[in-house]
Amino acid sequence: MAKNFKDAMRKRRENSALQTQAETSTPERELELPHENLNQQELKVNRPEQEPAGQIIRVPIDEVYALAQVRPEEDFEEVVIDGMKQTYVDFGILSPPRCFPRDKRGYRIWMGETRWRSAKAKGDTFIDIYVGPPPENEKKRIYGQLIENLHQSGLKPLATAMQLQALRDIHGETQEGMARILGKPKAFISKHMRLIDAPPAVIALLKDKVTKDVDLAYTLCQINDVNPDSVEKLTKMVRDGKLTRQAAIKELNVLKGRPQKGTQQPGNSETGKAGNTTEQLSGVPAGSGSTGTPQPQVTQQSREGGREQLSAEQAGKASSPAKVTRVLVKFEDCEGFLLTDRVPEEFGQLWVELPIGEMCVDATDISILGIKEV
Repeated sequence: MAKNFKDAMRKRRENSALQTQAETSTPERELELPHENLNQQELKVNRPEQEPAGQIIRVPIDEVYALAQVRPEEDFEEVVIDGMKQTYVDFGILSPPRCFPRDKRGYRIWMGETRWRSAKAKGDTFIDIYVGPPPENEKKRIYGQLIENLHQSGLKPLATAMQLQALRDIHGETQEGMARILGKPKAFISKHMRLIDAPPAVIALLKDKVTKDVDLAYTLCQINDVNPDSVEKLTKMVRDGKLTRQAAIKELNVLKGRPQKGTQQPGNSETGKAGNTTEQLSGVPAGSGSTGTPQPQVTQQSREGGREQLSAEQAGKASSPAKVTRVLVKFEDCEGFLLTDRVPEEFGQLWVELPIGEMCVDATDISILGIKEV
């Protein structure tokens, strides 16, 4: 009797399973079953908007060509190409160059010219490329190449500045828009844009690849605004490895009359000690303003021979420089001061003075912290 009961329960379970399978729709059951051709099965369930926009193909390397890249010819360094050529022996090209659809000449490179050059230097006769939709216009072409070079291989400062200038002057882009699209801080855009009008000596430093330090070049440009005669001497010191970025910032601060930490204020008897470094760098006496005129000092003799008798406390105040109030602002985690004597490059921007130098930024990117007496 127990056997008959077990048989009845087994039949009930089998009937229940058959009924559940019958209720399942045919397409759903097909997806649950193993399929011999998985790629073909994926094509059945993919939506049209998820299909790839382009494809990777192998073509003769001579059918690939390059025009109008953001990286100038002199920036394609042989040492980099040789290094990439060696990696291709073991790993190949990890990411194929992206090209326009084929035209009469062949496949024009949009991004990845260095990889193509390295493959040619290695002696490859074929190359894998990704062929997809071309950029909508020249602006999109520049942005695409800038994004790849800035985030991957590091475009040189002058080449970056020239392309940013083209985006601004030809395509009407703003610094805020460029920073957003490129994924870079606005200070990055401002500093590079300043290099467009850099003095010849600073441009020569960048062209000769003496330095790639944008902050150093930016500081030298600001020094040129205050005292153009000192830039030639300072750039020579950079070439000789005797001037660092921090030393250049200190030089700029002294030229603008900003007191240095640990030094005496102008008018004290030990000012000459703090001025020795500045005189060695630029030949401008310490405590000089933008015009090179020494700041007036109140001596003990002038106080004693004055027409009015001053108390000791009043005499001490007279010997100190007059304090002024300035607007304290914050920009990208840096505190500085608002400059109201400079005309912004674009409407909606302001000039600010930061520890790394002066720059023009969007007004919406700064926050006012208060008024400070300096």
